[in-house]
Amino acid sequence: MINVNDPPIIQPIPKQNATEEVLFSIDLGPFLSDEDNAVSELIITCEHTNLVSIDGLRIALMFIEYVAPTTVQ
Repeated sequence: MINVNDPPIIQPIPKQNATEEVLFSIDLGPFLSDEDNAVSELIITCEHTNLVSIDGLRIALMFIEYVAPTTVQ
């Protein structure tokens, strides 16, 4: 048998409301699971560091008038 590191699973996140130009923060921990690692060991990254800050499993976003689509991994 070959041991495989399965990817984490991200559960659907319920609809969130954010206000333009007001910092929005969400803890992704409750929506994450991983067969191979504790959720606390997961690392979240984002390519748009000028719009998103990450602290552990919590992300904070500032929505401005127009924000290009952003993917958080």
